[in-house]
Amino acid sequence: RDALSSQAERPERDKAAKLLFAAVGGARRESIFMKTAEVDEPKIFDQMLDLMMKCIEDETREVAARDGSMAFAQQQVLLYRRLSKRNRSFQNFMVKAVIADKPKLIGAVMGMLKNENLMVAQKDERGQTTHANVTVDEKSPAPRNPALSMLLQQDVRGNTAYHTAAFLSRVDCLKRLFGNLSMMDSYMIVSKIPNRYGVTVQDSLDTAKVTQKVAAQLKAGKINQADANQLVGLAKKQSREINEFLGDMIARASETIERTGGMSEAKPTFDLKRVPTVALQIKELMKQRQARAAGG
Repeated sequence: RDALSSQAERPERDKAAKLLFAAVGGARRESIFMKTAEVDEPKIFDQMLDLMMKCIEDETREVAARDGSMAFAQQQVLLYRRLSKRNRSFQNFMVKAVIADKPKLIGAVMGMLKNENLMVAQKDERGQTTHANVTVDEKSPAPRNPALSMLLQQDVRGNTAYHTAAFLSRVDCLKRLFGNLSMMDSYMIVSKIPNRYGVTVQDSLDTAKVTQKVAAQLKAGKINQADANQLVGLAKKQSREINEFLGDMIARASETIERTGGMSEAKPTFDLKRVPTVALQIKELMKQRQARAAGG
């Protein structure tokens, strides 16, 4: 607690940061910071975020003295690396906050990460200003965008935080997750990103569709009976508030897309094909086409 104080010196802050954010333990291989999503300690959570930011400012202080835009970009990269850590089940802090129904924690974290592509201004040999892209996560569908990179992460079952919020009827969490996204990005996340069982957030609104897709996965041996029952059960229990919120958002986005050129013109700010489960779907479709072609 002393290290979380505003009076703590840098060596104390650095030591505390390693303990709270870097060290992992327990069966789920989680940091102490990740576990704060499960407890009702808002003051300690805020102090941890303050400590994280102070440590990152310490790391970038020399750069900030000569180049503010470079320091800002580096701070966003460092924040992303610490905030987006995942546990053994590949759940990140957002998913844990959704499960715990803590929308304020989601809002606090998303307030630190920028939903924009990072770049820095530089001077070339002739003294002219040029711009260089900054990569946050090269494996991400949005490699230069820290907020989207975290929001598009999927757990071991291919669920995003949006899937988890929809199936658990966490409407306030879902609103925070969509808070700063464009309508097009929101629509693509809801309608085009499946989990490992082929179920999108939009599908979760239709129990029959969830049941059909899960049954096909069960028949193919890609999901066990317990997980299948759980997924269908959650779809059946989905709240009216979730249905109304998602249904309204999908309707408004669909209307806008239709008015502005249709799906052929609809482009998100991220690369949909780089989402792991979408890439897997594309790979399986190619295999099916090759098998049909080989079969004559």
